[in-house]
Amino acid sequence: MTTRTDAVISQYGSGHVRTEVRRSPDDRTTWVRSAGDSRTQPFLPPHPSLLTTLESIATERSGTRYVPPRPVGDTLHYSAPGANSALDLLLSQSPQDHVRAGSLLKDLGMLLRALHTEPLEASGPVPGMPLTWLRLSAWMDSPLPGLPAALHARVRQALGPHRWKLLASWLESLRSGPHVLLHGNPSLGLLVPSETKEADALLTGEELGFGSWQQDVGWVLGELHELRALSTRIPLPVPPAGWDRLAARFVEGYGLPPDRSAHRAAALKVLLHLHDFCVFVRWDEPEVLRYTEVIAQLVDERGKD
Repeated sequence: MTTRTDAVISQYGSGHVRTEVRRSPDDRTTWVRSAGDSRTQPFLPPHPSLLTTLESIATERSGTRYVPPRPVGDTLHYSAPGANSALDLLLSQSPQDHVRAGSLLKDLGMLLRALHTEPLEASGPVPGMPLTWLRLSAWMDSPLPGLPAALHARVRQALGPHRWKLLASWLESLRSGPHVLLHGNPSLGLLVPSETKEADALLTGEELGFGSWQQDVGWVLGELHELRALSTRIPLPVPPAGWDRLAARFVEGYGLPPDRSAHRAAALKVLLHLHDFCVFVRWDEPEVLRYTEVIAQLVDERGKD
């Protein structure tokens, strides 16, 4: 339990979600997540029946574990084994950190596969699509006035009608495919390496939902592709080829090669990141151009499959 004596290790966020990492006097770490000022979606813990599913996975395997939140007022508190994320490791200058991140990505693949193959509680509710993907779907179908509508028009213009129609059809295909329980946002920023003897953790709960396994797999591949593209423009500790090796570690852990739907989900994830940055952080025209180039390349590659 956090108190007023907890030290704030770091805090960051956007208009959609904010994160504050706290350290208690007895050295326990808590990640406190809350809704951003511009958020239009609910910010709630998962249904208890879904927590039961997560707990059953935790008892069946060792290694990285799912860590669900504890609601405290209008915030969600995650008891975490550390104050940094896998993304922090990858952006550090330490080769040892990069090796550790590769192991974490392999574990992430294994953890997601366990979630996707875990049967849902028969008496529990069938969750809808994760809020992340609902947000993308709503924006593509009917953007809100203001920045969302302006970005919608700008991206459609930059990509062209053919690519936009392909993206819309890919999203619809994912919505209608065979469904499993999804993390919904298996981001490197929520994958927490342990600083103690505890297991590494994936903070899980805000976006739990029902959908195609390719959505979670594509999310991770899309995030790594974004970082690879960034590394071709500015010097990052991990070179472009290194991101490909990290993606291979993740796929190795998942145990199933990504199919065309997973790669298409990766393109959609990059599109959602562009939306969230421009709508919830700031509009950056050069970044819009760079991201649409990355998305166009992914669409052109996967549109031929």
